[in-house]
Amino acid sequence: MDVLLVLLACVIQLIVLQSVRGAPSLLRPSELQDAEAPLNDPQDHQHRRVSTSDDKSDNGPPQSSGDHGGGYDSGQDTYDISVDARVEAAKSGPSLSATSLQWGVSDADWRDPITSQFSAEWSAIDVDPTNSTGLKAWGVDPSSSQDGRPNFLIILSDDHRWDGIGKVQQHLPQDKRLFPFIVGKTPNMDDMISEGVFFTNAFVSDPLCSPSKGTLYSGEREHVHGVLGNDDEFPLPDAGDGMTHLGDLTIAERLRRQGYRTGYFGKWHMKEQLDRPGFETVATFRGQGDYFNGNQMWVNGKKTKTNPKEFIDDTVTNFFLDWLRANQDNPRPFFAVLSVKAPHTPRSPHPRTKEMFVGGLMKSPPNSKSGFPPARFKEEYFESVETIDMNMGRVRKEMMNIGIHDTTMTFYLGDNGYFLGEHGLVDKRFAYEESIKIPLIVSYPGGRVRRDSFEDALVLHMDIPATIMDYAGLNGRDVVMGRSMRPLLETTGKEIWPEGVLMNYYPEHKIGPPFQWFALRTKTEKLIHIAPTLYDPLCGGPRTKTRCMYLKGREEFYNIKNDPYELHDLTKTKTSSGAQDTIARMKKQLNIVLLREGVATAMPFFRDTPVGFPYPKSMFFWTFEGQSTADKRKQNRLSLKGGAYLSALDKRAPLDGVLVLPRGGWADISHAHFTKRTDGRTVSMWVKAEQGPMEEAQVLYDEGNDYAGAALRLKDSKMEGIIRMNGHTLRVAKRFTHQSWAHVALQYGDSEACLFLDGLKMACQAAGGSKQKQPKTPTNNPKGKTPTNNPKGKQKKGKRPKRKAKASKAKATKKRRRQRQQQQQQQRQQQQQQRHADTVYFDVPPLPQPHTSKVEKLDISPPITLAVTEPPAVDSPSADLTDVLLDSNHSSYSSYDVDDSAMTMKGTTIAGQAALGASVGGSSFGDHNNRESDFFTGQMDEVRVYGSYNAPSEANLAAMGGVVGRWKMDRDAKDVSGFTDGQGKDWHFDTNRKQGNGAVKMDGSGESIRLKSDILSRGFTSLTVCAWVEPASGTNGRRIIYEQGGKRTGFALRHQGDELQAAFVSRGDRQIVKASPLPDGQWTHVCCTFDKGNVALYMNGQERAAESIKLKSLPHHSEMACAIGESMGTNAFGERPSGNFMGSIDDVIVWDQPLGRRQIIDLHNNLT
Repeated sequence: MDVLLVLLACVIQLIVLQSVRGAPSLLRPSELQDAEAPLNDPQDHQHRRVSTSDDKSDNGPPQSSGDHGGGYDSGQDTYDISVDARVEAAKSGPSLSATSLQWGVSDADWRDPITSQFSAEWSAIDVDPTNSTGLKAWGVDPSSSQDGRPNFLIILSDDHRWDGIGKVQQHLPQDKRLFPFIVGKTPNMDDMISEGVFFTNAFVSDPLCSPSKGTLYSGEREHVHGVLGNDDEFPLPDAGDGMTHLGDLTIAERLRRQGYRTGYFGKWHMKEQLDRPGFETVATFRGQGDYFNGNQMWVNGKKTKTNPKEFIDDTVTNFFLDWLRANQDNPRPFFAVLSVKAPHTPRSPHPRTKEMFVGGLMKSPPNSKSGFPPARFKEEYFESVETIDMNMGRVRKEMMNIGIHDTTMTFYLGDNGYFLGEHGLVDKRFAYEESIKIPLIVSYPGGRVRRDSFEDALVLHMDIPATIMDYAGLNGRDVVMGRSMRPLLETTGKEIWPEGVLMNYYPEHKIGPPFQWFALRTKTEKLIHIAPTLYDPLCGGPRTKTRCMYLKGREEFYNIKNDPYELHDLTKTKTSSGAQDTIARMKKQLNIVLLREGVATAMPFFRDTPVGFPYPKSMFFWTFEGQSTADKRKQNRLSLKGGAYLSALDKRAPLDGVLVLPRGGWADISHAHFTKRTDGRTVSMWVKAEQGPMEEAQVLYDEGNDYAGAALRLKDSKMEGIIRMNGHTLRVAKRFTHQSWAHVALQYGDSEACLFLDGLKMACQAAGGSKQKQPKTPTNNPKGKTPTNNPKGKQKKGKRPKRKAKASKAKATKKRRRQRQQQQQQQRQQQQQQRHADTVYFDVPPLPQPHTSKVEKLDISPPITLAVTEPPAVDSPSADLTDVLLDSNHSSYSSYDVDDSAMTMKGTTIAGQAALGASVGGSSFGDHNNRESDFFTGQMDEVRVYGSYNAPSEANLAAMGGVVGRWKMDRDAKDVSGFTDGQGKDWHFDTNRKQGNGAVKMDGSGESIRLKSDILSRGFTSLTVCAWVEPASGTNGRRIIYEQGGKRTGFALRHQGDELQAAFVSRGDRQIVKASPLPDGQWTHVCCTFDKGNVALYMNGQERAAESIKLKSLPHHSEMACAIGESMGTNAFGERPSGNFMGSIDDVIVWDQPLGRRQIIDLHNNLT
């Protein structure tokens, strides 16, 4: 009986298998035959894709020559037309040539050798599959031939708008069917919807091709993966310094490491990038590609010619189908992307679809103008969409024939939407519905995905990687930013789904809007925040007058439910108090989402306004958000020791967590990256000390040992930064006595160590001895005016020297000139050699074997050991540094003597151990005994560690420290932060300065520095403004030092008599605070702080006035009146201008935060 049951089960299984393989196609019978054949010629099935020999164009690798037999004659070239050769290429896998993708592995050796050292906690998805949670979840044995996991296929189109599908048009109400002529014309997309779910509220995080693709392939937002425009390449894990980008893995690479076969077919874009990280088999083309071009395909890293008469999307589909057939018996599941070019411009419709929709009935929506764009433009768009549907039918039919249709989870989507005349636009990039909304279909016939469903939950295409990892049995919580759509696919699941989605766009400055925007979209409302435009390089070009206009940041708000075509911006109309409350609520919600998504820590974020582009990527970055120990770069999860913990109670910002270090608490951040060679290091963090000034050292950061390393500590009322190389030390320190939140950074680069406090570069020490840069003396000018900043005054030309009467004198002059040039050349060579000697590298020689991971213990009770994982052995560095490419900044030292006692800068070693809040064994300090008092007691936040690659600039560190603007007045009025350069009016510089190379001098007759900045005009709850001022003797009247805004809303700081006065006004409600004395004829450091109504005035570090006013915040003001030394109109004091400043002003700084009393004291002492 048992034998009969077994035989019966086998027969049933064979019947089921045969029925699946012989299942009827979902195509119509009349279209079934055509679906298999290529679209350009149904009879040319054997001539679909061809390869070439001896092709060395496009900087590709040289190809081996050979005769492949018959060919398609096209003049001088012969093309391979063998299907067998095509299939063999699909089986062979990627090439290992120098220009190949470097990611290929054979089926017999698919375990990943690339693992991140010191990162055991990330191993759940990044290491050997036999230890992975994914394979365990499915009960898969990698050595067996059975694997129950689903296949994943993403079919991606380019610029396909969400409503460009026949069945979607049918689903819409009659009055919203703009393109009824396509009903029934997209049968394969319609059938896919019948088998799955169509999302009616699917959006892209960025409506631009390359950023959208980068997000889809990484599962990260654009400010994280770094592809902000079409000219950006996707970061490769082994690019740069081999450390910064190791966490930048595609979803393909994560699945590949779990045993999936991976293939990429079609368009990638992202500049002209050829790498397809994580994909084993690749058939692709560079950039945008052409619809008809037989010389653009790259197959596994090799340039391959194809039929020039073949439509490009047919070609890439052929490659994909060949790959499926060649691997149909492979037990490993696959993840593949089929990325087509259609319907992107410039369009060249397929011969089979050309003029298919001529005369089709099209409706003009209320937000478009009749006749724009021309009807033919729209017709060609949908003719291109038709080719997508045809190739989709070929793919679906082939998967049914192979028997993998039911076991494959398929996603169809567009990379962004598209305007067809709405809002007077074509293209995408803007935050309106037609641009950000996409078609998204998900089907999984063999799974539990709902069928023939239309889901209105708000989703992003960024949710697709999270969904794939979920269905693959992997936990993607720590590595992707989206949410798994599984609850929506299998049930309704709306009760746990978020009610809003965040979208953004970063300007390319080549095409499209020149401004950055963020949008928060709910089911019924949308708020668009347009960030201020800081710089547009196209300004001044032909027909760019509007681009030269300063674009102020603003908001737009639409009620999508009542105004689906976004015709009425409610921020510009008088609306009810309820609508205004809704707008205010949405603004707060947008800021919360920006914080939650990491925008606030990824780029300058002032007064609830994201500004500029993201900071450079760091090696490590801890924000402690959600009380997480995870590094945002996904490489180093810190370990809490000695009672250290994470908290959100004393948070520094909304939705923020902090690292709390009680006495004896610290965090272990040891990692193999600290052993790798680098010629620079930057450590940036926010700290809040619990204890005041102490003689004992309190260590904030320490890495390395007493031979090479970097460290930050508090000691003797100073913040001290130390760089240690070859046993020698660079030490830089400045006063630090307060217990307020403060930004601290130590940067070593270009053989110079610099200390930053509160975003300001306070002190630097050069490696070759004391090579501090000396200020340059301004050009001698009797009137004290620099000609370049004196538009009205003209420099008198000097008299030309008399011509020499005799030829002998001219010859002697030329000889002296040659001798002088030779001497200068010799000096430059000597200085260049010395700079090579001064260049320092942190490096690690090969480790002795066997290697122990133990390090020295701190001399406290209980003992602490830093657990350091075995780092990989590396090659010894060359002691010869003469081939080092020096940065151009080295030339700034060319005018200084070189100290002969400079330390020898050869290869140095940094041990792998590092810590926050404690000194590691063999510390960089070398002058204390690791006592318990050496532990830092307090809190930390936003800890970033950089190598030399992508090191942050001075402007980056200023912004990280909350500096909105700093004008040093070093012979110009440029803003150190790079946001708001001053525009001069009759001002000049002279040698009477307090800081740097000069100070601006004003005589009260019209000189000023105007600051055209929407950042300064935005509302705030906290503020600090400091400046050095020297009022001219006998000054009378009211003299403005700094102002922003006007008499209705704004802030101003002025000198009147012997008083320093500050005025705050909000919608006409004015508060004035006064302090004295402010003496004439001498330099005085003045500061004003505002913190939710608490105002304080300081002179030379001493608090002279402190009041609590009833204004707790200042709103955004519409006036662009921001200036130094001038009132540009009615100011916050409510008066007409009564006089510009008389005297000198130097080093004006504006922070987006209130500095504490002791911080002001430290600032004054450090700047004096």
